Amino acid sequence: MKKKLSFALLIGLCLFAVSCGGGESPASCAKKYCELSAKYKSATNDEEREKAKKERNDYENELEKKHKGDDVFFKDFEKEVEKCGGGG
Repeated sequence: MKKKLSFALLIGLCLFAVSCGGGESPASCAKKYCELSAKYKSATNDEEREKAKKERNDYENELEKKHKGDDVFFKDFEKEVEKCGGGG
């Protein structure tokens, strides 16, 4: 009986971890977004700036696909992005 309960608990924890996006928190996503924004802001020429802008836009699109309809995620994400000086 203990083995069945332990196994069920283990399966439940695994499913929970997968449903949480594999460890991708709003804070970790905001950190990456802020890094991409900093790269854009520090670009020294138009070519670098356009490349950095595309990277950041691609990441925005990826986040929107992964977390579509998750208002709580995006609210927390926006708070974290504000801490680093916003998008830009």
